[in-house]
Amino acid sequence: MAAARAAAMLICAAIVAAAQLDVPKVPAYFNGTIHTITKKEVTLDRGDGNVMVFSITHKTRFVKDGKDAKWSSFHQGDEVSLQSEEDFPGHFNALRVASRKPPPQN
Repeated sequence: MAAARAAAMLICAAIVAAAQLDVPKVPAYFNGTIHTITKKEVTLDRGDGNVMVFSITHKTRFVKDGKDAKWSSFHQGDEVSLQSEEDFPGHFNALRVASRKPPPQN
């Protein structure tokens, strides 16, 4: 009886996992300033006390002044707009990191 129950639970888990693979990834957009950046990850300070971590992958594109750029041209404190996708709960991959001009101060 216990073996049958365990087998049923494994089958259910496999069905749920397979269903999750078919869910399309919806991009999420964030604005903020770069807290830290390396060739593997960028952390974004959203200005509300939250710092988010994003992995940099082969899909990540960097844009500065409207042109393609390298990750190393971005620095702590740069204002950016970041497009990402969540590949599993709580883990985000950066898809596009673009510089933003700060609003003019009067």
